[in-house]
Amino acid sequence: MLHFVLAGWFSLPWPFDHKAPRAPLPAHVPLGKVRETTYTQDGWTMTIRRDGFTDTVRCRLVSLKTLFQGRITYADEILGFQLGDGDNALDAWYRIDSGPPHRWQDLYPQLVARDVALDRGPIDNPTGGLVLIPKDQLAGARAVTIRVGDRGPVRTFRIGGFAAALATAKYNGCADERSFQRDPWG
Repeated sequence: MLHFVLAGWFSLPWPFDHKAPRAPLPAHVPLGKVRETTYTQDGWTMTIRRDGFTDTVRCRLVSLKTLFQGRITYADEILGFQLGDGDNALDAWYRIDSGPPHRWQDLYPQLVARDVALDRGPIDNPTGGLVLIPKDQLAGARAVTIRVGDRGPVRTFRIGGFAAALATAKYNGCADERSFQRDPWG
């Protein structure tokens, strides 16, 4: 009862923290229509967009920016950790849980081999404040801690629930890894 009162009082969508449906969404979308559905699960938001004209599916899997951490995005089997807008991540170091520190630049060969665009910002900040780490390196991890440069602030990103959210997104129509997009819809 309290949920109904709060939903009406604050004009919030119902339910507050809705989960993905138990059955997959219908794959058919009428010609010329675009059906977009958004769900949240364990701190991750997944948006699935089906285009009836092109018969394509585009997906976004994001852990939104909070007071305590930056935004995390997923595409190309890589998690992207968004630091501050002015942060140049060229000299960033990262730790997975309490493991040893690694230079982010050491991942460049893996990222280039996967055809990932590394220049995401202007010439004075080519990284756009984004640190990209392949998901296979993060299997079973709970957090990633990143420091920009040798004097930059240390930021911890919680990634718990990512595996379950990815599985739910795949179950609901994002089975093809190429359907995931990091950037906003074009």
